[in-house]
Amino acid sequence: MEKVCPQCGHVNRAAGIFCAKCGMRLTAPPREDSRRRSFHPFSFLWGLFKLAIAIGAIALLVGLFWAPPVPAPVTDAALAEAFDASMERLLEAIEQRRPHTEVIPADRINAYLSRQLAAGGAGGDATGMTVGLRQVRVDIENERVRVTVDASYGPVRIVMAAAGRPTVTEKGFAFRVEETRVGRIAAPLRYGGWIAAKIETVFAGLQRERHVLDAARSIEFKEGLIRLTAGSGRAPGG
Repeated sequence: MEKVCPQCGHVNRAAGIFCAKCGMRLTAPPREDSRRRSFHPFSFLWGLFKLAIAIGAIALLVGLFWAPPVPAPVTDAALAEAFDASMERLLEAIEQRRPHTEVIPADRINAYLSRQLAAGGAGGDATGMTVGLRQVRVDIENERVRVTVDASYGPVRIVMAAAGRPTVTEKGFAFRVEETRVGRIAAPLRYGGWIAAKIETVFAGLQRERHVLDAARSIEFKEGLIRLTAGSGRAPGG
């Protein structure tokens, strides 16, 4: 369709924007939508809120599944055998109902756990999903113990940790959880029971060690060492 110039009356081709004779603009400039220029504070804040949620969700997933550094497993067979010997001496004292004390370094515990893990003596099941254990580690702090489990739940690697104060009561050994972590994220203590339960399944096969702990008279912790006294006259298993 041809365009007639409103100023000089010249007939221009349909695709023309300006008059070929006088230069008058043949089409009105596009009008800017006033709605696009208006500022809506609520929409702006809602957009920021959604962005913050997305960033927070990404950060949470990274914190959960980005495993923190875990020291290499202790695989010294002599240390594992030394731990074995300590357990046997404590077990003998319990059976004979006489007190006996053993001072056990953390590296012996970790060497024993590595050996048991390699032999398939520690493991668990997480609500129907197979748990593949990479490492179980015990770190002894002043009056506290930290247990770290480096595991894979199906295709996902997760590092869980629980720290607390082991105590000896009339009912036996107890572990009061004071701190729990999943990956690099500190978990609220109200969820600590779930994490501690998952860690406890790893130790389910260590029945000898559990028996010794339940029969303990006292247990003390110093940096890197456990001082365990058992054989108080309590009946074995009681």
